[in-house]
Amino acid sequence: MTGRAFVTGMIGGVVLGLIGAATAAEPTGEIVLMGYPGAFQDNYTKTVIEPFMKAHPGVKVIYNAAGNSAQMLGMLRAQKAKPEVDVDIIDFSVSRVGNKEGLFEKFDATSVPNFADVYDEARMPDGWGPGITFDNLVMIYNAELVKPAPTGVKDLLDPANKGKIAFSPAPNVIGISLQIVVAKHLGLDYKGSPDPVIETLKKIAPNVQTWQATPDNYTMVINGAVSYGIGWNARAQLYSDKSEGKLKSMVMQDGGVLDMDTINLVAGARNKPAALAFIDYALGAEPQERLAQIMYYGPTNKKAKLPPELLARTSSAPATLQKMIPVDWDYVASVQDQWSDRWRREVVPARGPLSRAARPGQTLWRGAGGGCRPRSRRRARRVPDAARTVGLRQDHGPAHDRRARPALCRAHRRRRLRCHGDAGAPAQHGAGLSELRAVSPSQCRAQRRLRPRDARRRQGRDRPAGGG
Repeated sequence: MTGRAFVTGMIGGVVLGLIGAATAAEPTGEIVLMGYPGAFQDNYTKTVIEPFMKAHPGVKVIYNAAGNSAQMLGMLRAQKAKPEVDVDIIDFSVSRVGNKEGLFEKFDATSVPNFADVYDEARMPDGWGPGITFDNLVMIYNAELVKPAPTGVKDLLDPANKGKIAFSPAPNVIGISLQIVVAKHLGLDYKGSPDPVIETLKKIAPNVQTWQATPDNYTMVINGAVSYGIGWNARAQLYSDKSEGKLKSMVMQDGGVLDMDTINLVAGARNKPAALAFIDYALGAEPQERLAQIMYYGPTNKKAKLPPELLARTSSAPATLQKMIPVDWDYVASVQDQWSDRWRREVVPARGPLSRAARPGQTLWRGAGGGCRPRSRRRARRVPDAARTVGLRQDHGPAHDRRARPALCRAHRRRRLRCHGDAGAPAQHGAGLSELRAVSPSQCRAQRRLRPRDARRRQGRDRPAGGG
Protein backbone atom coordinates (compact mmCIF):
# COMPACT_ATOMS: atom_id res chain seq x y z
CA MET A 1 0.00 0.00 0.00
CA THR A 2 1.42 3.40 -1.00
CA GLY A 3 1.72 6.20 1.50
CA ARG A 4 -0.97 8.20 -0.29
CA ALA A 5 -3.38 5.28 -0.16
CA PHE A 6 -2.66 4.76 3.50
CA VAL A 7 -3.36 8.43 4.34
CA THR A 8 -6.54 8.37 2.25
CA GLY A 9 -7.69 5.26 4.08
CA MET A 10 -6.99 6.82 7.45
CA ILE A 11 -8.93 9.97 6.59
CA GLY A 12 -11.82 7.92 5.33
CA GLY A 13 -11.83 5.87 8.53
CA VAL A 14 -11.84 8.97 10.67
CA VAL A 15 -14.73 10.50 8.69
CA LEU A 16 -16.74 7.31 8.95
CA GLY A 17 -16.00 7.15 12.65
CA LEU A 18 -17.21 10.73 13.16
CA ILE A 19 -20.37 10.01 11.19
CA GLY A 20 -20.96 6.88 13.26
CA ALA A 21 -20.43 8.78 16.50
CA ALA A 22 -22.84 11.51 15.44
CA THR A 23 -25.40 8.88 14.47
CA ALA A 24 -24.95 7.06 17.79
CA ALA A 25 -25.38 10.38 19.69
CA GLU A 26 -28.81 10.98 18.11
CA PRO A 27 -31.44 9.13 20.22
CA THR A 28 -33.73 6.64 18.54
CA GLY A 29 -36.49 4.23 19.44
CA GLU A 30 -39.52 4.54 21.71
CA ILE A 31 -39.92 5.91 25.21
CA VAL A 32 -42.96 5.80 27.48
CA LEU A 33 -43.77 9.02 29.34
CA MET A 34 -46.15 8.66 32.29
CA GLY A 35 -48.09 11.72 33.39
CA TYR A 36 -51.45 13.24 34.26
CA PRO A 37 -54.55 12.70 32.10
CA GLY A 38 -57.00 15.22 30.71
CA ALA A 39 -56.03 18.80 29.97
CA PHE A 40 -52.43 18.27 31.02
CA GLN A 41 -51.96 15.39 28.58
CA ASP A 42 -53.55 17.32 25.71
CA ASN A 43 -51.57 20.51 26.23
CA TYR A 44 -48.28 18.85 27.14
CA THR A 45 -48.47 16.79 23.97
CA LYS A 46 -48.95 19.93 21.87
CA THR A 47 -46.33 22.08 23.55
CA VAL A 48 -43.58 19.60 24.43
CA ILE A 49 -43.97 16.06 23.07
CA GLU A 50 -44.80 16.84 19.43
CA PRO A 51 -42.05 19.50 19.08
CA PHE A 52 -39.56 17.07 20.66
CA MET A 53 -40.42 14.33 18.17
CA LYS A 54 -40.08 16.84 15.33
CA ALA A 55 -36.61 17.78 16.60
CA HIS A 56 -35.74 14.08 17.09
CA PRO A 57 -37.56 12.22 14.31
CA GLY A 58 -35.96 8.95 15.34
CA VAL A 59 -37.76 8.95 18.71
CA LYS A 60 -41.42 8.14 19.35
CA VAL A 61 -42.92 9.25 22.68
CA ILE A 62 -45.86 7.20 23.98
CA TYR A 63 -47.92 9.04 26.60
CA ASN A 64 -49.29 6.90 29.45
CA ALA A 65 -52.07 8.83 31.19
CA ALA A 66 -51.87 7.06 34.53
CA GLY A 67 -54.00 9.23 36.84
CA ASN A 68 -52.81 11.14 39.88
CA SER A 69 -49.39 11.00 41.54
CA ALA A 70 -50.35 8.31 44.06
CA GLN A 71 -51.62 6.05 41.27
CA MET A 72 -48.43 6.57 39.30
CA LEU A 73 -46.39 5.65 42.35
CA GLY A 74 -48.38 2.43 42.68
CA MET A 75 -47.76 1.52 39.04
CA LEU A 76 -44.03 2.15 39.37
CA ARG A 77 -43.89 -0.05 42.45
CA ALA A 78 -45.66 -2.85 40.61
CA GLN A 79 -43.24 -2.56 37.67
CA LYS A 80 -40.06 -2.12 39.69
CA ALA A 81 -38.58 -5.47 38.60
CA LYS A 82 -39.36 -4.79 34.93
CA PRO A 83 -40.24 -1.14 34.28
CA GLU A 84 -42.54 -0.31 31.39
CA VAL A 85 -42.01 3.45 31.77
CA ASP A 86 -38.93 5.52 30.94
CA VAL A 87 -39.86 9.01 32.18
CA ASP A 88 -42.38 10.07 34.83
CA ILE A 89 -43.89 13.50 35.57
CA ILE A 90 -45.10 13.43 39.16
CA ASP A 91 -45.68 15.75 42.12
CA PHE A 92 -42.47 16.44 44.02
CA SER A 93 -43.93 15.34 47.35
CA VAL A 94 -44.53 11.89 45.86
CA SER A 95 -41.32 11.77 43.83
CA ARG A 96 -39.43 11.99 47.14
CA VAL A 97 -40.97 8.64 48.07
CA GLY A 98 -40.00 7.18 44.72
CA ASN A 99 -36.44 8.41 45.18
CA LYS A 100 -36.14 6.68 48.55
CA GLU A 101 -37.61 3.44 47.20
CA GLY A 102 -35.23 3.30 44.26
CA LEU A 103 -37.97 3.79 41.65
CA PHE A 104 -36.12 6.70 40.06
CA GLU A 105 -32.51 7.14 39.05
CA LYS A 106 -30.17 10.07 39.51
CA PHE A 107 -28.63 11.41 36.35
CA ASP A 108 -25.41 13.21 35.55
CA ALA A 109 -26.07 16.89 34.89
CA THR A 110 -23.63 16.75 31.96
CA SER A 111 -26.08 14.47 30.14
CA VAL A 112 -28.86 17.05 30.63
CA PRO A 113 -27.36 20.44 29.66
CA ASN A 114 -30.55 22.44 30.38
CA PHE A 115 -30.31 21.37 34.02
CA ALA A 116 -27.75 24.18 34.48
CA ASP A 117 -30.51 26.76 33.86
CA VAL A 118 -32.98 25.36 36.41
CA TYR A 119 -33.79 27.52 39.43
CA ASP A 120 -32.23 26.36 42.69
CA GLU A 121 -35.75 26.13 44.16
CA ALA A 122 -36.62 23.53 41.50
CA ARG A 123 -33.64 21.28 42.18
CA MET A 124 -34.24 18.20 44.27
CA PRO A 125 -31.50 17.23 46.75
CA ASP A 126 -28.69 14.89 45.67
CA GLY A 127 -29.33 15.16 41.94
CA TRP A 128 -32.76 13.58 41.65
CA GLY A 129 -35.27 14.60 38.96
CA PRO A 130 -35.82 18.39 39.04
CA GLY A 131 -39.00 20.42 38.78
CA ILE A 132 -40.49 21.33 35.40
CA THR A 133 -43.48 23.39 36.61
CA PHE A 134 -44.21 25.73 39.51
CA ASP A 135 -47.73 26.01 40.92
CA ASN A 136 -49.30 27.34 44.11
CA LEU A 137 -52.29 26.79 46.40
CA VAL A 138 -55.27 29.10 45.82
CA MET A 139 -58.86 29.56 46.91
CA ILE A 140 -61.30 29.28 44.00
CA TYR A 141 -64.81 30.70 44.02
CA ASN A 142 -67.85 31.36 41.85
CA ALA A 143 -67.78 35.08 41.11
CA GLU A 144 -71.54 35.15 40.45
CA LEU A 145 -72.40 33.59 43.81
CA VAL A 146 -69.71 35.04 46.08
CA LYS A 147 -69.82 38.81 46.59
CA PRO A 148 -67.68 40.43 47.82
CA ALA A 149 -64.65 38.33 46.95
CA PRO A 150 -63.40 36.03 49.74
CA THR A 151 -60.23 36.66 51.70
CA GLY A 152 -59.12 33.29 53.01
CA VAL A 153 -59.52 30.95 55.98
CA LYS A 154 -62.10 33.28 57.54
CA ASP A 155 -64.51 32.41 54.70
CA LEU A 156 -63.93 28.69 55.17
CA LEU A 157 -64.92 29.08 58.83
CA ASP A 158 -68.07 31.14 58.19
CA PRO A 159 -71.16 29.08 59.25
CA ALA A 160 -73.11 30.76 56.44
CA ASN A 161 -71.07 28.69 54.00
CA LYS A 162 -72.28 25.31 55.25
CA GLY A 163 -72.30 22.84 52.37
CA LYS A 164 -70.73 25.35 49.96
CA ILE A 165 -67.10 24.19 49.98
CA ALA A 166 -65.21 21.35 48.30
CA PHE A 167 -61.59 20.28 48.64
CA SER A 168 -59.48 17.17 49.17
CA PRO A 169 -58.29 16.32 52.71
CA ALA A 170 -54.90 14.97 53.76
CA PRO A 171 -53.02 12.92 52.67
CA ASN A 172 -53.76 14.87 49.49
CA VAL A 173 -51.25 17.72 49.21
CA ILE A 174 -54.15 20.18 49.11
CA GLY A 175 -55.17 19.13 52.63
CA ILE A 176 -51.58 19.12 53.86
CA SER A 177 -50.99 22.60 52.40
CA LEU A 178 -54.23 23.94 53.87
CA GLN A 179 -53.15 22.75 57.31
CA ILE A 180 -49.98 24.84 56.91
CA VAL A 181 -52.04 27.88 55.84
CA VAL A 182 -54.44 27.46 58.78
CA ALA A 183 -51.47 27.41 61.16
CA LYS A 184 -50.33 30.73 59.66
CA HIS A 185 -53.90 32.07 60.06
CA LEU A 186 -53.73 31.22 63.75
CA GLY A 187 -50.31 32.84 64.09
CA LEU A 188 -48.69 29.47 64.80
CA ASP A 189 -45.68 27.58 63.47
CA TYR A 190 -46.86 24.56 61.47
CA LYS A 191 -44.02 22.58 63.08
CA GLY A 192 -45.56 23.08 66.51
CA SER A 193 -48.37 21.13 68.12
CA PRO A 194 -51.05 20.36 65.51
CA ASP A 195 -53.83 20.35 68.12
CA PRO A 196 -55.10 23.95 67.66
CA VAL A 197 -54.84 23.62 63.88
CA ILE A 198 -56.83 20.37 63.87
CA GLU A 199 -59.50 21.99 66.06
CA THR A 200 -59.83 24.82 63.53
CA LEU A 201 -60.03 22.37 60.63
CA LYS A 202 -62.81 20.55 62.49
CA LYS A 203 -64.74 23.84 62.49
CA ILE A 204 -64.30 24.11 58.72
CA ALA A 205 -65.45 20.51 58.12
CA PRO A 206 -69.24 21.14 58.55
CA ASN A 207 -69.05 23.63 55.67
CA VAL A 208 -67.60 21.02 53.30
CA GLN A 209 -70.14 19.51 50.93
CA THR A 210 -67.75 16.86 49.60
CA TRP A 211 -64.19 15.75 50.19
CA GLN A 212 -64.09 14.09 46.76
CA ALA A 213 -65.41 16.42 44.08
CA THR A 214 -66.85 14.89 40.90
CA PRO A 215 -65.39 15.47 38.41
CA ASP A 216 -63.27 18.10 40.22
CA ASN A 217 -63.48 21.17 42.48
CA TYR A 218 -63.21 23.59 39.56
CA THR A 219 -66.17 22.19 37.65
CA MET A 220 -68.31 22.09 40.79
CA VAL A 221 -67.57 25.77 41.45
CA ILE A 222 -68.39 26.75 37.86
CA ASN A 223 -71.65 24.78 37.94
CA GLY A 224 -72.66 26.35 41.23
CA ALA A 225 -72.74 23.00 43.05
CA VAL A 226 -70.41 24.67 45.56
CA SER A 227 -69.34 28.28 45.94
CA TYR A 228 -65.78 27.79 47.16
CA GLY A 229 -62.94 25.33 46.74
CA ILE A 230 -59.25 24.90 47.36
CA GLY A 231 -57.10 24.09 44.35
CA TRP A 232 -54.06 25.02 42.27
CA ASN A 233 -53.38 28.23 40.41
CA ALA A 234 -52.56 26.79 36.97
CA ARG A 235 -55.82 24.86 36.66
CA ALA A 236 -57.76 27.73 38.21
CA GLN A 237 -56.46 30.11 35.53
CA LEU A 238 -57.29 27.58 32.80
CA TYR A 239 -60.84 27.10 34.08
CA SER A 240 -61.28 30.83 34.54
CA ASP A 241 -60.67 31.27 30.82
CA LYS A 242 -62.99 28.40 29.92
CA SER A 243 -65.79 29.77 32.13
CA GLU A 244 -65.28 33.35 30.87
CA GLY A 245 -64.41 34.56 34.34
CA LYS A 246 -67.17 32.77 36.23
CA LEU A 247 -64.50 30.96 38.25
CA LYS A 248 -62.00 33.19 39.96
CA SER A 249 -59.06 32.44 42.24
CA MET A 250 -56.90 34.22 44.76
CA VAL A 251 -53.98 33.57 47.08
CA MET A 252 -55.47 33.61 50.57
CA GLN A 253 -54.42 36.59 52.66
CA ASP A 254 -53.12 34.06 55.18
CA GLY A 255 -50.55 32.93 52.60
CA GLY A 256 -50.06 30.20 50.03
CA VAL A 257 -47.91 27.13 49.46
CA LEU A 258 -45.65 26.64 46.45
CA ASP A 259 -45.90 23.31 44.65
CA MET A 260 -43.90 21.68 41.88
CA ASP A 261 -44.07 18.80 39.42
CA THR A 262 -40.84 16.94 38.76
CA ILE A 263 -39.59 15.02 35.74
CA ASN A 264 -37.83 11.78 36.60
CA LEU A 265 -35.73 9.10 34.93
CA VAL A 266 -37.23 5.75 35.88
CA ALA A 267 -34.69 3.29 37.28
CA GLY A 268 -34.08 0.56 34.73
CA ALA A 269 -35.53 2.61 31.85
CA ARG A 270 -35.48 0.59 28.64
CA ASN A 271 -34.29 3.50 26.49
CA LYS A 272 -32.14 5.66 28.75
CA PRO A 273 -30.45 7.76 26.01
CA ALA A 274 -33.78 8.84 24.50
CA ALA A 275 -35.27 9.36 27.99
CA LEU A 276 -32.43 11.71 28.96
CA ALA A 277 -32.81 13.57 25.66
CA PHE A 278 -36.50 14.12 26.40
CA ILE A 279 -35.82 15.28 29.98
CA ASP A 280 -33.25 17.76 28.67
CA TYR A 281 -35.72 19.08 26.10
CA ALA A 282 -38.54 19.41 28.66
CA LEU A 283 -36.29 21.47 30.94
CA GLY A 284 -35.54 23.91 28.14
CA ALA A 285 -36.79 27.49 28.16
CA GLU A 286 -38.89 27.37 24.97
CA PRO A 287 -41.03 24.29 25.84
CA GLN A 288 -41.74 25.77 29.26
CA GLU A 289 -42.73 29.08 27.73
CA ARG A 290 -45.18 27.32 25.40
CA LEU A 291 -46.73 25.34 28.27
CA ALA A 292 -47.09 28.49 30.40
CA GLN A 293 -48.95 30.25 27.59
CA ILE A 294 -51.60 27.52 27.57
CA MET A 295 -51.71 26.18 31.13
CA TYR A 296 -50.21 28.98 33.28
CA TYR A 297 -47.57 26.84 34.98
CA GLY A 298 -44.61 28.83 36.24
CA PRO A 299 -41.41 27.90 34.36
CA THR A 300 -38.51 26.42 36.30
CA ASN A 301 -35.94 27.46 33.69
CA LYS A 302 -34.34 30.82 34.51
CA LYS A 303 -34.04 31.74 30.83
CA ALA A 304 -37.77 31.39 30.12
CA LYS A 305 -39.30 34.75 29.30
CA LEU A 306 -43.01 35.45 29.71
CA PRO A 307 -44.98 38.60 28.82
CA PRO A 308 -45.77 40.62 31.99
CA GLU A 309 -49.52 39.96 31.74
CA LEU A 310 -48.90 36.21 31.47
CA LEU A 311 -46.25 36.15 34.20
CA ALA A 312 -48.72 37.83 36.59
CA ARG A 313 -51.05 34.82 36.26
CA THR A 314 -48.39 32.21 37.07
CA SER A 315 -46.73 31.08 40.27
CA SER A 316 -43.48 32.68 39.12
CA ALA A 317 -44.90 36.20 39.50
CA PRO A 318 -42.86 38.12 42.11
CA ALA A 319 -46.03 39.34 43.85
CA THR A 320 -47.23 35.74 44.20
CA LEU A 321 -43.89 34.42 45.42
CA GLN A 322 -43.86 37.03 48.20
CA LYS A 323 -47.08 35.52 49.62
CA MET A 324 -45.77 31.95 49.77
CA ILE A 325 -45.13 30.36 53.17
CA PRO A 326 -41.64 28.81 53.41
CA VAL A 327 -42.13 25.06 53.90
CA ASP A 328 -39.62 22.47 55.06
CA TRP A 329 -40.92 19.53 53.01
CA ASP A 330 -38.50 17.10 54.61
CA TYR A 331 -40.14 17.88 57.95
CA VAL A 332 -43.61 17.62 56.43
CA ALA A 333 -42.72 14.21 55.00
CA SER A 334 -41.69 13.06 58.49
CA VAL A 335 -45.07 14.00 60.04
CA GLN A 336 -47.39 13.55 57.06
CA ASP A 337 -48.69 10.17 58.21
CA GLN A 338 -49.48 11.59 61.66
CA TRP A 339 -51.28 14.58 60.18
CA SER A 340 -53.20 12.41 57.74
CA ASP A 341 -54.30 10.07 60.51
CA ARG A 342 -55.77 12.97 62.48
CA TRP A 343 -57.61 14.21 59.41
CA ARG A 344 -59.06 10.72 58.95
CA ARG A 345 -60.06 10.27 62.60
CA GLU A 346 -61.07 13.82 63.55
CA VAL A 347 -61.43 16.30 60.69
CA VAL A 348 -63.31 14.28 58.05
CA PRO A 349 -65.90 12.84 60.50
CA ALA A 350 -66.48 16.35 61.92
CA ARG A 351 -68.35 17.26 58.74
CA GLY A 352 -71.35 15.21 59.85
CA PRO A 353 -74.48 14.71 57.71
CA LEU A 354 -75.60 17.57 55.50
CA SER A 355 -79.17 18.78 55.28
CA ARG A 356 -80.96 18.72 51.95
CA ALA A 357 -80.62 22.50 51.67
CA ALA A 358 -76.85 22.20 52.00
CA ARG A 359 -76.61 20.07 48.83
CA PRO A 360 -77.41 22.55 46.08
CA GLY A 361 -75.72 20.53 43.36
CA GLN A 362 -77.42 17.20 44.10
CA THR A 363 -80.52 16.12 42.21
CA LEU A 364 -80.93 12.95 44.26
CA TRP A 365 -80.39 13.04 47.97
CA ARG A 366 -80.35 10.50 50.79
CA GLY A 367 -81.57 11.85 54.09
CA ALA A 368 -79.29 12.25 57.09
CA GLY A 369 -80.89 9.22 58.68
CA GLY A 370 -79.92 7.08 55.70
CA GLY A 371 -83.55 6.19 54.90
CA CYS A 372 -85.37 6.02 51.59
CA ARG A 373 -84.80 8.30 48.64
CA PRO A 374 -87.23 11.13 47.94
CA ARG A 375 -89.39 10.15 44.98
CA SER A 376 -90.17 12.19 41.94
CA ARG A 377 -93.62 13.79 41.99
CA ARG A 378 -94.06 12.80 38.36
CA ARG A 379 -94.53 9.06 38.00
CA ALA A 380 -93.31 8.99 34.41
CA ARG A 381 -89.92 10.32 35.57
CA ARG A 382 -89.26 7.70 38.24
CA VAL A 383 -86.46 5.18 37.91
CA PRO A 384 -87.80 1.92 39.35
CA ASP A 385 -85.62 0.42 42.04
CA ALA A 386 -82.58 2.58 41.22
CA ALA A 387 -79.77 1.16 43.32
CA ARG A 388 -77.58 4.28 43.33
CA THR A 389 -76.99 7.65 41.73
CA VAL A 390 -74.36 7.95 39.03
CA GLY A 391 -72.60 11.29 38.84
CA LEU A 392 -71.02 12.85 35.79
CA ARG A 393 -67.85 11.02 34.67
CA GLN A 394 -67.91 8.55 37.57
CA ASP A 395 -67.20 5.84 35.03
CA HIS A 396 -64.15 7.71 33.77
CA GLY A 397 -60.61 7.81 35.10
CA PRO A 398 -59.75 10.10 38.02
CA ALA A 399 -59.61 13.79 37.34
CA HIS A 400 -56.24 15.47 37.01
CA ASP A 401 -55.95 17.11 40.41
CA ARG A 402 -52.39 15.80 40.66
CA ARG A 403 -52.65 14.50 44.13
CA ALA A 404 -53.62 11.31 46.02
CA ARG A 405 -57.31 11.02 46.79
CA PRO A 406 -57.89 9.67 50.32
CA ALA A 407 -59.73 6.46 51.00
CA LEU A 408 -62.53 7.74 53.20
CA CYS A 409 -64.70 5.56 55.36
CA ARG A 410 -68.46 5.67 55.15
CA ALA A 411 -69.51 6.86 58.56
CA HIS A 412 -73.15 5.68 58.63
CA ARG A 413 -73.78 2.67 60.84
CA ARG A 414 -75.93 0.96 58.20
CA ARG A 415 -73.17 1.02 55.64
CA ARG A 416 -70.11 -1.18 55.58
CA LEU A 417 -66.96 0.62 56.72
CA ARG A 418 -64.96 0.12 53.59
CA CYS A 419 -61.57 0.98 55.04
CA HIS A 420 -61.72 -1.49 57.91
CA GLY A 421 -61.27 -5.21 57.59
CA ASP A 422 -61.38 -7.48 54.61
CA ALA A 423 -64.66 -7.36 52.71
CA GLY A 424 -64.03 -10.88 51.49
CA ALA A 425 -63.62 -12.50 54.90
CA PRO A 426 -65.93 -15.43 55.65
CA ALA A 427 -69.02 -14.82 57.78
CA GLN A 428 -68.72 -15.59 61.45
CA HIS A 429 -71.04 -17.93 63.34
CA GLY A 430 -73.45 -16.67 65.97
CA ALA A 431 -73.35 -12.88 66.13
CA GLY A 432 -71.85 -12.84 62.66
CA LEU A 433 -75.13 -14.25 61.19
CA SER A 434 -73.61 -17.08 59.18
CA GLU A 435 -77.07 -18.57 58.56
CA LEU A 436 -80.46 -17.37 57.34
CA ARG A 437 -82.51 -15.75 60.06
CA ALA A 438 -85.81 -13.88 60.24
CA VAL A 439 -85.58 -10.10 60.13
CA SER A 440 -88.11 -7.39 60.94
CA PRO A 441 -90.32 -6.03 58.11
CA SER A 442 -88.89 -3.19 56.04
CA GLN A 443 -89.60 0.25 57.45
CA CYS A 444 -89.54 1.96 54.09
CA ARG A 445 -91.34 1.04 50.86
CA ALA A 446 -88.49 2.35 48.73
CA GLN A 447 -85.93 0.01 50.25
CA ARG A 448 -84.77 -2.98 48.21
CA ARG A 449 -85.71 -6.38 49.63
CA LEU A 450 -86.03 -10.04 48.72
CA ARG A 451 -89.41 -11.14 47.32
CA PRO A 452 -90.94 -14.30 48.88
CA ARG A 453 -90.68 -17.34 46.67
CA ASP A 454 -94.44 -17.61 46.01
CA ALA A 455 -95.13 -13.88 45.88
CA ARG A 456 -95.93 -13.85 42.20
CA ARG A 457 -98.44 -16.75 42.60
CA ARG A 458 -100.18 -14.96 45.48
CA GLN A 459 -100.55 -11.83 43.40
CA GLY A 460 -102.16 -13.84 40.58
CA ARG A 461 -99.39 -12.99 38.10
CA ASP A 462 -97.99 -16.49 37.65
CA ARG A 463 -98.00 -17.87 34.15
CA PRO A 464 -100.84 -20.25 33.16
CA ALA A 465 -99.98 -23.92 32.94
CA GLY A 466 -98.41 -24.84 29.66
CA GLY A 467 -97.51 -21.22 28.93
CA GLY A 468 -94.29 -20.56 26.98
